[in-house]
Amino acid sequence: MTNEKMVNVVKLPNGFTNMRFELVDGELHIYAVPTKEPYALKNRKEMTRLDGIFRYESEDGKKSEVWVPFWDLTVEDFADYIPETDNQKKGAAKILAAIKRNRANGTWITAYEISVNKETDEVQSVAGEKPAVGYNSYDAEKLAKQYDPENQSYQLDDDEYMLVMARAIKDKVLTWAQVFDDSKDVGNYYNSPESVQKMEKTGGHVIMGISNLIGNTWKILKCVEEDGSFSLAGGSYGNVGSRNPAGDVVRAFYPDFNNSKGGVIVALSSTGL
Repeated sequence: MTNEKMVNVVKLPNGFTNMRFELVDGELHIYAVPTKEPYALKNRKEMTRLDGIFRYESEDGKKSEVWVPFWDLTVEDFADYIPETDNQKKGAAKILAAIKRNRANGTWITAYEISVNKETDEVQSVAGEKPAVGYNSYDAEKLAKQYDPENQSYQLDDDEYMLVMARAIKDKVLTWAQVFDDSKDVGNYYNSPESVQKMEKTGGHVIMGISNLIGNTWKILKCVEEDGSFSLAGGSYGNVGSRNPAGDVVRAFYPDFNNSKGGVIVALSSTGL
C-alpha cells in the first residue's frame, strides 16, 4: 500500500525468538521474549543433558558450565509463601526483587569455583583444584572476564545469585530453611557434618550440577543496586551455616581487601552471542 511507512527495524538478540507488543499512549512498546532452550557457547563439545541439567565442556577440558534457567521464575511462584523466620522474610523480598528485574532466559554458570592453572595462569573451571582465593573484589571481576572473553564471561551478580537460589527452591532441590536459615547440611561450613574445617578443592557439595555453590568460599558478586560495588554471599568453610547461610548476601564494604576466603563463580553472556 502506498501509505505504508516502515518506522524501525528490530533485531532480536540471540536467545530470543519471539516478540511481545504493548500499545502505551500511542507508542508501540516491543519486548523480546526469551526462548526456553539454552543458547550455544563457542568452542565447546556437544551440549549434554543429565537429570534435566544442561552442561558444556570445552575441548581442552579446562572449562565446564551448567545452564540455570530463569525464564519460568515468576512472582506468583513465591509471592504467596509465608516465611517462617525473619531471615526467610528478607530472603523472599530479595528473590521477588530479582525476579522483577530479571530479563534473561537464564545463564551459563561455571560448574566449579574458578581456579588458576599453576603452569599457564589460565583461569579455569575444573574439579580437584584449589579455588582462586586471596583476590580483592576488583581483581575477582577481572578474573571472571579473563575466564572466557569469547563467550563474554563476567562476574555473577547478586540478583543472578538470588535467582539461582530461587531456582533451587522452586525445583525443591533446597528448602527455604536450607537457603536462608541454616546451610550447614548443603555446603562446606565449619559445623557441616563430617567437616574437615578447611577449604575443599573444587568438585564437592554439588547442587544443580554446580560444585560448592554454597559455603566453602564467600562468593564475590557484582552488586546490581550500586554501580561499581560488590557483594559477598553464602559464607565460607570458616563460618557457621546458621550465621552465614546461602542466602546471606551482604555488601562488600572493603572491595580492595584481599579476601583469603572469597571465591568466584563466573557467568557467561545472558543473552547469547
